[in-house]
Amino acid sequence: MKIWQIAVVVVLGAMAFYQWSEVRSLRAELADRGRVLKECQQTMPTRQELTAAAQWLHEFYRSQDGLQRPQGLWIQDRPDFEGMSAWILDVYVWARAEGASEEEARQRVVRAIQGSDEWKLKHPAGTPK
Repeated sequence: MKIWQIAVVVVLGAMAFYQWSEVRSLRAELADRGRVLKECQQTMPTRQELTAAAQWLHEFYRSQDGLQRPQGLWIQDRPDFEGMSAWILDVYVWARAEGASEEEARQRVVRAIQGSDEWKLKHPAGTPK
């Protein structure tokens, strides 16, 4: 075998080892991401839970302790998409993703709503309970 042939074999061997190492790293990273995804799936609310949370929010909007809107999550003859996004997605879902129970997540929504200008206008003498 000539020296250039040995050099080619060594270079190809080094490249093969490097590729093997990269594949091994990617497999480990993929396994880690799979574990993270499983953890997220365990804490993320189901469709049924989100539906129940939206129904609860609708009733809270209507209640005397809430925003006292007779139509709940409806505003100007349409769903209050801003309210649903703000309270369900921005507060409730994140609370659940952080490990809060359904009740704890709802309490975070209540506290957030009680900090809103609309709630303060409707409860001028009240402070959040």
